[in-house]
Amino acid sequence: MRVYIPNFKGTDQTLLRYAVRSWVRYFFDAELWIVGEVPTFDFKAEGVTSVFETENETACQILQRAARVSELDQLLVWSEPSIILCNKITPAHLFIPKRLNPHTPFMSCPQVFGRKELLKLLEGLSPDKSFDDIVHEYHAHYLYDIAGLTADWRTDNITLPLMSRTPDVHRARSMAASKMFIYVGRGVDRTWVRKFLSAYFPDKQADSESDEVG
Repeated sequence: MRVYIPNFKGTDQTLLRYAVRSWVRYFFDAELWIVGEVPTFDFKAEGVTSVFETENETACQILQRAARVSELDQLLVWSEPSIILCNKITPAHLFIPKRLNPHTPFMSCPQVFGRKELLKLLEGLSPDKSFDDIVHEYHAHYLYDIAGLTADWRTDNITLPLMSRTPDVHRARSMAASKMFIYVGRGVDRTWVRKFLSAYFPDKQADSESDEVG
C-alpha cells in the first residue's frame, strides 16, 4: 500500500525521519513516498521508496498527481510527519471509519482514500482547497453513511495527542502502549520530542528491540 508523507518547506526533518521509521517498523505493507522537497537525511537508507517532488502546487494538484501515480493501487494513504505509529498495525486498522470529536485534533491519524473516488471528488472542487478541506469533503461524500468509531483519545485506542509543551514522559509512554498512533502537536518542545522518540526509533535498531512502544 502506498503511503504519502509530506515534506513541505519548514517541515521538521527529525520528526519526519521518526515518522518514516515508525511506518517501516510497525506497518509491513507500506510503500513509503515523501511528497514535496527532498529530505535532508538519507531517505533511501530509512526505507523510503522515492520522493514525489512538488513546486508551487495546490493541495488538489498534489493529491491528483498522487492518485494518478498510484494507478495500480485501489487505495492510497496520506499521513503527516506529526503522526507516529506506536504499535503494529495492519491495513484493517487504517480502514476503521473514525469520526472526530472536539477533544481529538483533526488529521491526527492517517487518512485512507479510494483512488478513483478521490480523483472524482477533486475534479469538482475549487483548486484552492486545503488538505483539511479535501479530507472533510471526502468524508462528507463517501463516508457520511458509515457508522464510524468516535475518536476520543481519552477513551479509545487510536491516537495519543501530545499537545502540551513538555508532556509527562511516564504518562505518555504508558498511554502510548495501548494506542496505534502518536500525534505531535506544534506546541510541543522539539528537544523533548526528539528525546522521547529517539528511545523508540534509535539510529541503529537492534533486531531484539521490543515490537511495542512503552
